[in-house]
Amino acid sequence: DTEEPLFSRSCVRMSYGHSAFGGVSRCYDHFAGFQECMKKTTNPQLCTLEKEDYFECLHMTKMKTRGAVFGQEVQKFLQRKQTGQAAHDSQH
Repeated sequence: DTEEPLFSRSCVRMSYGHSAFGGVSRCYDHFAGFQECMKKTTNPQLCTLEKEDYFECLHMTKMKTRGAVFGQEVQKFLQRKQTGQAAHDSQH
């Protein structure tokens, strides 16, 4: 009588829309929307937006890209601010 590994049980629960620690997984609503769209059509291309939303929720690619761009803009701003402050200090 061996107990099933935690990882295996977690994957099974997650595949049914539950997170590893209970409750609904964060992407379940997107998955359900994608799944519902796929049930209603014979043309998977009609579900492209739902699929993109689901994959974005899973992998957060667009959000990570936006975060990186934002970080670069903050660095540029801080560098300009430092350079401007240094120029201002040297004039006084």
